[in-house]
Amino acid sequence: GINTVYHTGNIVDGRCSFNEFELHAHGITDQCHYLIDHYPKRKGITTYYITGECHEGWWQKREGLNFGRYLEFEAKDRGRTDLVYLGFVEATVRLRMRGGEATMMLMHPGGGSSYAVSYKPQKIIESFTGGEKPSILLIGHFHKMSYNLIRNVHVFQAGCTQDQTTFMRKKQIAAHVGFLTVRVQQDARGAVRRVQQEWTNYFDRKYHASAPTVFPR
Repeated sequence: GINTVYHTGNIVDGRCSFNEFELHAHGITDQCHYLIDHYPKRKGITTYYITGECHEGWWQKREGLNFGRYLEFEAKDRGRTDLVYLGFVEATVRLRMRGGEATMMLMHPGGGSSYAVSYKPQKIIESFTGGEKPSILLIGHFHKMSYNLIRNVHVFQAGCTQDQTTFMRKKQIAAHVGFLTVRVQQDARGAVRRVQQEWTNYFDRKYHASAPTVFPR
């Protein structure tokens, strides 16, 4: 029954001096086309994505190119209308009910990982002005999965779909590979009253390439 996927940034690897010799696809257009050809496509499912200041954002800072918008145009040109760009670094989605609404923010923050997985989400929520807090916050960038309720904000770190890289091992950064399925129940005035989360875990590429994954019934 899922028809909406939210991607919290770094949808491609971008290019800079320390990763250019590790890339499979080179250049803005080639990375767009590689993503369009390989990013999962399922009938009835749309992916809404933001872009980060790092990776795809390196092009934005150097060349002034809005990569997220460019990717959406390239995808439509190649027949894919299921990739929809929401914004750079952050975007707000309104979850409307007949008597009101709640807001959900997607964010790709900066900075490095912390020793405690929950520390960065906590500090981000603490920095929000009271009247500007979203009801739900989805965080990318840190390659971690977590759920916390902080200042009445349901905050998720969304995990990642990239195996641990050489750079991450050098920095002692773990990769929580997988995805979250989140179910939200709102009351008639739009307030978020119930949240249910389910984490689907993945392992390294070798594990999943060696045999098809079969889930028990």
